[in-house]
Amino acid sequence: RKLAARFALKGENLPVEYDPSDPGRARIAGTFHSLFPAWLFLLPAAFLVVSLALGTWWITASLKLHSLAVYGTACLARLEEIRPVAGVNPPPWRVTWTLENPPGGIPPQGSAMIPRSHPFAKKYRKGDSFWIVADEFSGRAYPWIFQERSTMGPATAGGDL
Repeated sequence: RKLAARFALKGENLPVEYDPSDPGRARIAGTFHSLFPAWLFLLPAAFLVVSLALGTWWITASLKLHSLAVYGTACLARLEEIRPVAGVNPPPWRVTWTLENPPGGIPPQGSAMIPRSHPFAKKYRKGDSFWIVADEFSGRAYPWIFQERSTMGPATAGGDL
């Protein structure tokens, strides 16, 4: 870069630097072309993309669970296996079941993960019966592991029979 001629700006002379091979890149001597380098804008853009992806996943998952709760049918199932999932700390439980009378569109076998801290794993063993909520329209099923309340007193988690 060479210090070129002095240009007048509102009555003052300012030194200007420019590249003779690309005069369009001229600037006032000692200044930058931009306030921030362009790559700095990638950081907030990356956070925005990650936030949008996680938000989309969360909304989709909650809508699926809502659909299951609204349109689901209670089905009786037998517990085939309950085991901790390896590679996650603390490991959630993998619950595997077989439906006794599966409604149309629901596979007779299924599995789901439930939180490690849930009392379901302490209460049920292989061969025990428990309730599954199945949605015939989406073909999904999930164990009914929520706390129930009725006029007869509270039921324990896992859906008592």
